[in-house]
Amino acid sequence: MGKPQEKLCSLAEAAKLVEDGDTIILDSGSTTYALAQKLASRNRLSVVTNDLQIATKLAANPNINLICTGGVARSNVYSLQGELAESCIRNLRVDMTFLGADAVHPDGGIFNVNIEEVAIKRAMIQAAGKVVLMADSSKFEVSGFAKICEMNQIDSVITEERISSGTQEMIRNSIRRDLIMV
Repeated sequence: MGKPQEKLCSLAEAAKLVEDGDTIILDSGSTTYALAQKLASRNRLSVVTNDLQIATKLAANPNINLICTGGVARSNVYSLQGELAESCIRNLRVDMTFLGADAVHPDGGIFNVNIEEVAIKRAMIQAAGKVVLMADSSKFEVSGFAKICEMNQIDSVITEERISSGTQEMIRNSIRRDLIMV
């Protein structure tokens, strides 16, 4: 997410949302991996992920109940996708999902470049009591390929302060809870 300083601040804000005893889903991606690093020493967390690097990082802590989705591994990306991953998530209910995205259109549509991941991301949204979108400013005001959802399905957005005032307004008018800018 943006500059390293901003990424660290956004991760600190995201980590504050997670309490010991929570059940969370961590979407695949570099930002959620960095969040996993911040959560790696926590106690009594249950974490579901389709990201093999996140799974490897969290597996070292016996106080984290780690659930990997299964599925087909995407080479060089280290994420799991396909019906097996989607089915696993569809059968769960968690406190919170930390979602990544490749693009947020000015109309509030949230997109991904890989169409194979869209159904998994939708299942992650459906499984969660609260959905947190973590996206750096470069992801806003751009068009994407495959639509995941609308901004009104998101509870909180964590991003940098340098997004435009128009984008800030669109987010505030669409999401269910908080725009957290760092």
